[in-house]
Amino acid sequence: MSVPRVMIASVFAPGTLDWLPMQRWFLDQTTEVYRLFAASPDEPPPVSFQGAQRSREWVPWKPRPRVGSCCQHASGLKACLDRFCAQEYDLGLILDSDAFPVRRRWAAEVLALLATKGKQFAAPVRVENSDLFPHVSFLAFLPEALPEISSLLNPAHGPGLWKSWWDTGARLPLAKCLPLLRSNVFSPSPVLHSIYGDIAYHRGAGSRGFNMRGWKHYWRDVAPRLHDPQCQAVAITPAWINRLLGERRFAEGPVCGPGMNEPFFQPLSGDFAMPNMKRPGAPRPKPAKPSIDQVIQNVRLDLIRAHTRIFKNPWGYTSEELLTKLGDQRAGVESALTAVAATPAQPITLAPGKPATAK
Repeated sequence: MSVPRVMIASVFAPGTLDWLPMQRWFLDQTTEVYRLFAASPDEPPPVSFQGAQRSREWVPWKPRPRVGSCCQHASGLKACLDRFCAQEYDLGLILDSDAFPVRRRWAAEVLALLATKGKQFAAPVRVENSDLFPHVSFLAFLPEALPEISSLLNPAHGPGLWKSWWDTGARLPLAKCLPLLRSNVFSPSPVLHSIYGDIAYHRGAGSRGFNMRGWKHYWRDVAPRLHDPQCQAVAITPAWINRLLGERRFAEGPVCGPGMNEPFFQPLSGDFAMPNMKRPGAPRPKPAKPSIDQVIQNVRLDLIRAHTRIFKNPWGYTSEELLTKLGDQRAGVESALTAVAATPAQPITLAPGKPATAK
């Protein structure tokens, strides 16, 4: 079989072009012949690449104002997919800006699987995120499926484990999809840094804050220990991807680009923002990390207000550090709550001759 020709559509939200060099590097390592159509409202980077086997075409795209991010994402993808009609290709691919293939000769394997299984496209089905529909973070499709996929990209309610979820392409038919399930050998989080089908990487929340529905509605309550907060600020390197895969794909070292342990960029902690990321509206300064005493004080307030032992710790202090510092304060707070609950309400006594005043 000849080398598959892959047409790729990737949309970059405002201020997220720092993902482009990394996406291109992994495409170069894993995809022999491809043409990348990249859409972004930002100015195109000064360095471009055009060649006989690998090239990139910049797609002008302006997100519509006052519409949701899912609608903007869908409009950017359609602007890229419109360019596919004039191309000859064997496999189409839709990528999130923080997603890329990580297995060499993946395109030929996907084509063979689609033919064997009788499917039109392959995509992650993120059960770990409580989704039961194909996700467009990495959607590989046959050319004949392009019209249907393009018509179903508009955001809609898609099936979930316990409710429907609003997302881009949520109406894509699961019956025509070869599902790519999460296959991490090493997993620092149940919803971030995911490997799908042993061929695709998706960081998750690469252009926004950590607002994963699977975490909010399931993992945070059931198994929060499975999420390592440090992974929110990890530098993306070939060595890191190799670790997620089980130390078996890029062990021979990269052909070009950064070294195995040299980061493409270092994401900021907390908000998942890339360096120099442009945010719409007024800039918001990154809050300073509070001292552990401030965190403990907030824990005390949470215990008093919510009457619960559950507290938030978004700053990465370990449980041992918090519990050591907290010491006997938890017992003291609970004793105070018990005392307050057991104390009967005291009647208000007014001094003679002074009328009661409303406050």
